[in-house]
Amino acid sequence: MHRKQISWVLRTGMFLLSITGMAMVARRTLAIAGILPAVSSNGTIPFDTGFGKHPVITFLHILPGFLFMLLGPWQFMPGIRNRYSRFHREWMIRAFAIGLAVSTVRPIVGMFFAFSGLAPQVFFGTAFWIGFTLHFLVAEVWINYTRG
Repeated sequence: MHRKQISWVLRTGMFLLSITGMAMVARRTLAIAGILPAVSSNGTIPFDTGFGKHPVITFLHILPGFLFMLLGPWQFMPGIRNRYSRFHREWMIRAFAIGLAVSTVRPIVGMFFAFSGLAPQVFFGTAFWIGFTLHFLVAEVWINYTRG
């Protein structure tokens, strides 16, 4: 693959994961507000129940996350990046990659649900490690590949 193709694939993935993160905030907000039903397909307590018991703390957590997912991709727009070049490029890439890992954890958790039959308490930590490690590695590879 050429550098432009790799860049396009990574940017597309970044935007899709950002949208996934914002959608999760919207879904959790609607569930806490009682607009979306908090359902569980296997008869256990719905996942959003715990968040609904502490809505202020939940919103203090997810609303900054929403802003992070909304504003973070802007730093990778060439016009903005060139205009504000005094920000530390490599650390911005690392920080955003780790923050974006939260969105990658969601499909990994979904795959564990779909294919393992294990309880969330068993695989949730593993899913986080997989997502964060994957993003760390991709960020470091990208930094080293594009370093001037």
